[in-house]
Amino acid sequence: MNTKVNQYQNRNRNRNQNRIDRICEAVSAWLDNEDGLLKRARDRTIAEGLFRPHDVDHMLGQIRQTVTRQTLTGWLERVCKEGGTQGSRAGSQHQSDSRKPANAQKADNTQHDAHPIDGSTRPKTLCLHAGNLPMVGLQDIIAVLLAGSIYYGKLSRNDPWLPDSLLQIIRQRMPDQAGRWSTRMEELEGIKAGRVLFAGSEASVDAVIRWVHELKLATETARFLPRTARLSMAWLTEEDFKADEAVQKEEHPPEQDISTSKAGRPKKTGAAGNAQSSAGGSQPASEGELYKQLVEAMLRYDGKGCRSVAVVISAREWSDCAGPLMDALEAWLRDHPPGSDEKPGVRYWKNYLRAVDKEVYETGGHLITSEPDLMGKEGVICWLKGDEKEVARLAGHFGSQLQSVYVTRRMLMELSDKRKSSPINAEHPAGGSHRTGPINTEYSVGGSYHTGSINAEKSVAGNHRTGPINTEYSAAGSHHAGSINAEHPVSGSPGIDEPRHATIRFEPLDQAQSPPIDWRPDGTDVLRWLLFG
Repeated sequence: MNTKVNQYQNRNRNRNQNRIDRICEAVSAWLDNEDGLLKRARDRTIAEGLFRPHDVDHMLGQIRQTVTRQTLTGWLERVCKEGGTQGSRAGSQHQSDSRKPANAQKADNTQHDAHPIDGSTRPKTLCLHAGNLPMVGLQDIIAVLLAGSIYYGKLSRNDPWLPDSLLQIIRQRMPDQAGRWSTRMEELEGIKAGRVLFAGSEASVDAVIRWVHELKLATETARFLPRTARLSMAWLTEEDFKADEAVQKEEHPPEQDISTSKAGRPKKTGAAGNAQSSAGGSQPASEGELYKQLVEAMLRYDGKGCRSVAVVISAREWSDCAGPLMDALEAWLRDHPPGSDEKPGVRYWKNYLRAVDKEVYETGGHLITSEPDLMGKEGVICWLKGDEKEVARLAGHFGSQLQSVYVTRRMLMELSDKRKSSPINAEHPAGGSHRTGPINTEYSVGGSYHTGSINAEKSVAGNHRTGPINTEYSAAGSHHAGSINAEHPVSGSPGIDEPRHATIRFEPLDQAQSPPIDWRPDGTDVLRWLLFG
């Protein structure tokens, strides 16, 4: 019996590695411009004004670094090892109605039919890709292939050429897993996928699911994974600023510090609308690494992604940080010209802030303000003074719209050090619910620290989550280092798996716009979801 089990495991391991090799070969060939596909796609994307060259090149460089045999092997092995511990919920039928969206899409020629394959041998997965960032759907494509599913895709008209060029190469090397893709959902009618991945607003979820069922793009029992997060926050402590200043002093002695305003920097506008010097506080106007990382997190991809920082919770007032941050912004905009002068609504909020006698900083089509009432508005970045309690409060405010909270690596290390204590092996009451088992890596906002992982069941509002919890932070008051490998079903929405509400995922600030391939949109590991549901 053991021999047969070992033989099966070896065959499965070999199949997985073969699949990983083919994925990596396809991605490498694409990045190396095989058949000129990538160059043509990149040129057309830029020529049509879909994305700026530096953002496209940043994403391509990120793909080259993160999609490797080592990273894909590690991702798959981790998911297979942990998958059995994840809570799951069987998908159920979703009743749709006859309504269709008013904004039916126009046809274009970005459509490909599948090679003849035996559809009964592999599950089908449909990906409805967003188009807010170049190649934003890459992780879903990779995850579907890694899971052994047949990929079907609805490409965004805002980003059709880059994913199409990659999928053409994938078809050459993985014809058994390359289904159809198009910019029109109608061209995919009748595929009847068992899994559907898509991104959008919370308000659009039901309409998308109805449309998918009307076109018979999914089976009646298909399971859906919508991602609705739309922004991230950064949390900076006083120790972060002091550490950054200490490095700056070492690299730039006092006699070399530059404290004067630079021409052309982003403008500070008062109530009268007059441009003033943006240097603020007593900090030297030379940006440190902390500010550079923060600006990248704010403005990369024009701030459009869910990983983009829209709110900064800082131990210091905005006026104390304006000078060095504006210098960092100026340097960024010099090397990364914005796509437009102002975002929709930015002009309105600028005039509003002037009218109520609030200071506002204009930079690259964005506004930076300390006015909390504008949190979450498009094109507005809010700088608020606060601590961990404010972080927890805002996590509850944004709920599932919040993707991540970024902290410095120093802060991550500090939290890890504070959590080094003996494992708690007893029952731990939490607001009427209970958790049992070893708790190793939990950080409580209330002030108690634990280290390790939570391997016990946790009751949440009548539902259950099970599995290891490593690096997550609950707005209810506890923070865990790692990830929650379980589902939190949404009551009243059969067949839909939605990430937990008011849960914070802490990530390093310097990876805000350069995440690993296995990062978790909305807190969900898409590969684990595909494999274990």
